[in-house]
Amino acid sequence: MVVLPAAVTRAVLQRTTSLLFGSGHNPFKTISAGNMSSTSSGRAAGQSEGKRLRVLVDMDGVLADFEGGFLRKYRARYPEEPHVALEDRRGFWVSAQYGQLRSDLCEKAISIWESKNFFLELDPLPGGVEAVKEMAKMEK
Repeated sequence: MVVLPAAVTRAVLQRTTSLLFGSGHNPFKTISAGNMSSTSSGRAAGQSEGKRLRVLVDMDGVLADFEGGFLRKYRARYPEEPHVALEDRRGFWVSAQYGQLRSDLCEKAISIWESKNFFLELDPLPGGVEAVKEMAKMEK
C-alpha cells in the first residue's frame, strides 16, 4: 500500500476541490440523507445540528484517469522497458502485473505513482467531475 504524505494528500484534495467547485468554494455542506422528512429548522428529522453527511468518492478510476496517466509517465520514463497496454491491464495493483512481466519492473511501476505531482497531474475522467458537482447540489 502506498501512503502519501499529508502535504501531498492536502494538495491533491485542494486540486480536486478546485476542479470540482472552483477555487475558494467549500463543497462540504449539510445534505439531508435518504427520504428523511425535514424539520422546521431545515434539518432532516433525526439529524443532529452541525452533523454533515459526507460522501467519499475515490479519485483513481472514478474522477481521475490513473491508468492512462500511469502508462504515459511509465513509457516516458522507461521507453525501452516492456509495458502493459491499457486494454491488457488486469487486477488492482499495476505494480503486481508489471512484476509478472519482469521482477524489476514492479519497483519501476511504483516509482511512477510515487513521483512528484503524479496524482496532481492526472486528467479528469469524462463525467466524473460533473457527477460530483450534481451530488453536491442534492438536497436529499
